[in-house]
Amino acid sequence: MKISASVVKKYKACHRRWAFGKLAGLQEPGSKYTQEGRDCHAIAERWLSLGVLRGDPKQVAAFSESIPILPRPGTCGVEIPFEYVFDGVVFHGFIDAWDFTTGQKIDHKFVGSFGYAMTPADLAVDPQAIIYAMAPPTVPVPELVWSYVAKRGGGSRPTVLRLPLVEAEAVLRSSILPAAREMCEFHDAFAGQSAETKVDLINELVPCNPGDCLSFGIHCPHGRECSHTEPYHPTKEPKCHQSKN
Repeated sequence: MKISASVVKKYKACHRRWAFGKLAGLQEPGSKYTQEGRDCHAIAERWLSLGVLRGDPKQVAAFSESIPILPRPGTCGVEIPFEYVFDGVVFHGFIDAWDFTTGQKIDHKFVGSFGYAMTPADLAVDPQAIIYAMAPPTVPVPELVWSYVAKRGGGSRPTVLRLPLVEAEAVLRSSILPAAREMCEFHDAFAGQSAETKVDLINELVPCNPGDCLSFGIHCPHGRECSHTEPYHPTKEPKCHQSKN
């Protein structure tokens, strides 16, 4: 099983939500915000690879605010795939941009407000930042640039972190590797089971985090399958959020 930063974050948020998606193959509903992010990333990719600004005019205008801090078109790798093995676990993903001149590993972040932007201290323990820092090509002190852009205008605010590889490795070992191994163990244990059986086993064996039930802003997308919740009703919250008398 290959491990990405996104599945690590989902697993840490709620083991069971991860399992319903990764092990049982249950799809989560998309949202307009997901599509907005894809569209904005496409604008960034076209600019860095071709020097062309094309897309929704408002999104193009918002992205343009970040151009001064980005590499010039044609001087960086775009959507660079990586895969490496660390202590027996396979990590993989895509780096949005890798600056050939500075070696910076850049990730585009399109946000509703800069309140969502991480600080350098946040990046130093963030699973995505750690996994990207350890990805080839490696240098003793990789520089990570999270390029934050306000989707509806308001400028760009990069978060930059020079993270010694030894520090990134320490976080990977202590915080990410244990979760990655657990996911691999679940994956192997559930192999060969029918989809229906997997749902039953997930409810029985995989822990649920009730605090993540409302992470979508409405209800858990797996409320119909999860034994800790009930199907969403607009006048009711999931059981795990109802007060106990």
